Amino acid sequence: MYMYDYSFTLCLFLPYTMINPQLMEVYSSSPALERYFNSVTINNLQDTTAQFKLQFMMPLEHEELIHYTLSLKMVKNVLLQHLYDRDAGDPFHIIPTSLHMEGEEIFIK
Repeated sequence: MYMYDYSFTLCLFLPYTMINPQLMEVYSSSPALERYFNSVTINNLQDTTAQFKLQFMMPLEHEELIHYTLSLKMVKNVLLQHLYDRDAGDPFHIIPTSLHMEGEEIFIK
């Protein structure tokens, strides 16, 4: 089993208690990523900047799919697309250009 951890920071303008459920919704409703999405954890909050950890899991036998579907670019773009598509009055107010994301691949037996 592969587990991918993605850490990211972003600037937001809403109560942090609203972020976790919103991020859960973004990734658990993504047609490309929903079946692999495992969890989101808030690691650090400072003023308007938050740091999160996303976790995805996929069986080992899908090696090629892992490199494309769970790529850092794909995971980041799912969130960016959500941010750019949202309505102006949406309470999930995050500055898309503030998103910085890093990924780490972990092998689990």
